[in-house]
Amino acid sequence: MKPKSTKDIEVSKSNALMRASYRLTVIEQQMVLFAVAMARETQTGISADKPLTLDARQFAQTFGIASQNVYKQLCDGLDGLFDRFIS
Repeated sequence: MKPKSTKDIEVSKSNALMRASYRLTVIEQQMVLFAVAMARETQTGISADKPLTLDARQFAQTFGIASQNVYKQLCDGLDGLFDRFIS
């Protein structure tokens, strides 16, 4: 998949997601929004039984993160998201 700028990605958030996002760190919000955009673009959807893989290089390019920092930031974001749940 071709890397996109944040200007090319459009994600609409519901009010519930907006309220929940106030409790997320910036990297966690970016990961969730990136996953939603990827699921929509690939038409795979998001479900508990079907994992979605995020491409670290594409994520870094999309959000302007230095490639040497992206894996640590993604791991930190993943750890934070793992400790949360979405209902």
